[in-house]
Amino acid sequence: MVLNHLFQAFPGIPTTKLEPISSGRSAVVLFFVLSGYVLSMPSWKKRQMPYKLYLIRRFCRIYLPFAVAASLSILGAAIFRKSDVSLTRWFNDAWHIPISMSLVVWQFLMVPMGCFNPAFWSLTFEMQMSLVMPFLCLVMTWANPAVFTVIYGLMMFVFPLNTDQWPPGYVALSCQIVFLFALGATLAKYDEVLRGICARHARWLWLVLAASMCLYYDFFLKLPFRPVVIYELIRRVYLINGLGSAGILLCSLYLPPLARLLKHSVPEYLGRISYSLYLVHSIVLFATVYLLFGHLSLHWIMGVILVLAFVVAHVFCVTVEEPAMRLGKRLCELIQHRAGEVGR
Repeated sequence: MVLNHLFQAFPGIPTTKLEPISSGRSAVVLFFVLSGYVLSMPSWKKRQMPYKLYLIRRFCRIYLPFAVAASLSILGAAIFRKSDVSLTRWFNDAWHIPISMSLVVWQFLMVPMGCFNPAFWSLTFEMQMSLVMPFLCLVMTWANPAVFTVIYGLMMFVFPLNTDQWPPGYVALSCQIVFLFALGATLAKYDEVLRGICARHARWLWLVLAASMCLYYDFFLKLPFRPVVIYELIRRVYLINGLGSAGILLCSLYLPPLARLLKHSVPEYLGRISYSLYLVHSIVLFATVYLLFGHLSLHWIMGVILVLAFVVAHVFCVTVEEPAMRLGKRLCELIQHRAGEVGR
């Protein structure tokens, strides 16, 4: 995601040659599948907390850090919007827009238009799916998780909804993202079964990983003989990327070398700061360009952005994200304590 936005901001970078490390669309899809896996686990293991407490935890986990990052984005736009620095349209459309109360309100309401930070659009869907995930798990339990996911995914593929326009596209995209969360939840539901199968056929997981990477990076869109209909279906529907993401997640969990690698301290640390990095990297990108443009070459500015993004993400994680998580936990403990006192 960071590299994708970096390449979108700077003109003249051949992103197609760098796609394995700069595919923003695929990264978002993997994020949604992984979220479905993690959020559904308490439901499958019968450890789901009361919905009120669940909402408090998710609000503190997602919205409070977002609100701080949104405030920083608006502040940056207020400071730099009159700058004459101009790069790509993606870059120029962010902090050059006039600030109005309606845009500020839309930003804090998480309206999926990006507003002052183009990275925030996907967070809208993450938040709304967090709110409905316990109910989605109930529906999947009633209909059988695997059957629900397969039928729903086929519906999205056979009848692709147009996601190019807002707000109709918002509804269409929401419907497709439900499939991605359901896909992750299905993997979580059958965790023990899949673990046993993968243990018995571990050597085949390398083939699964290779095939999943092809799906994840839209390999079929690059074939010279692709039919137009198939091209449009793959381009407009997240089903293909979702299947690739699910395969990658499956191999990450059950392929021993990959599982060991992801338990290393470096991947664990990157996972720790990943949400903060998501929230602040665009802020760092815009501010750094406005401050250093004309003083350093674009290549040096890119390097500075990459370093600063991780530094700021760490500081943000320690000072904002993790305290917000502790606040959510503490509030839930207080509510449970008071409910226990009332019960006595």
